[in-house]
Amino acid sequence: VIFARSHLWASPWHCRRACSLLAMSSMATRLKEYQRNMRPKKEDELNSGQIWGFFIGLYAFVHLLQYFDFLTLSLLAFVAFFIFRQIQLNWKQLMAVFQGTQSQPPPSKETKKPVRKKERSQ
Repeated sequence: VIFARSHLWASPWHCRRACSLLAMSSMATRLKEYQRNMRPKKEDELNSGQIWGFFIGLYAFVHLLQYFDFLTLSLLAFVAFFIFRQIQLNWKQLMAVFQGTQSQPPPSKETKKPVRKKERSQ
């Protein structure tokens, strides 16, 4: 009986089937690993406000194409975005300056000198 079982494992059909199953399982594990790596991270997911903003902007762009040609509208959109980013950056810097001056307490006029070791021993 033991000889018959060992003989079954050595058959070419069983060896081919086992090799194909092994290849399929490694293929499945590679596919699962690929899907796991390609899954978006929590930070990468878009919220609904970003999605709505995209579709509204796309609608506005297509709607404005009836008044402007594509190149002019693209150039205007680029300039508007550049100006928007400049205003946003300047606003953040202005707020940082105002918050920085109001949150710090006024410096005291009396400053203590650090005590040196030589002055302590005398």
